Amino acid sequence: MSNGHSEDGVTPFLHASDAALERLVEALSACWEGALAPYWRRIRATLEADMAQRALRLAGDGPEDLLSELHPGLTFHEGVL
Repeated sequence: MSNGHSEDGVTPFLHASDAALERLVEALSACWEGALAPYWRRIRATLEADMAQRALRLAGDGPEDLLSELHPGLTFHEGVL
């Protein structure tokens, strides 16, 4: 990319110092603790309920019905997504 950032977002960290990686880990840990950890039980329960509902729908109505609602730009016809 022309802005100096890699497409994958990972490549710069391959060459980062141990200290820089440690600061990244600390920042991500703080983000987890402050933003997600307090709500994780509810988030996980919601995700698990969604997966269970989709599994039932897949079993009952088939993949075409389930996959047709993922994104308006996606189609699933005769086994091809």
